[in-house]
Amino acid sequence: MNTTLAPEAPYKASGIKDAMNKLIVDATLKNCGLKNVDYVFLYSPAGVDDKTRKIYLDSVYNKGKEI
Repeated sequence: MNTTLAPEAPYKASGIKDAMNKLIVDATLKNCGLKNVDYVFLYSPAGVDDKTRKIYLDSVYNKGKEI
């Protein structure tokens, strides 16, 4: 999981999201031998409302339980 400083739209529109996925997941994690990687972005946690922040926290908690 990775937090960002901006909302999701600019990351998708500029291609940064795909580039970060390739660099972090493919070039780093999978290159180190990890086969199943589920990488999640938490967009602009300091700038979202409490409801969205709660969704982020719940997703982090649930991902931790899956491991």
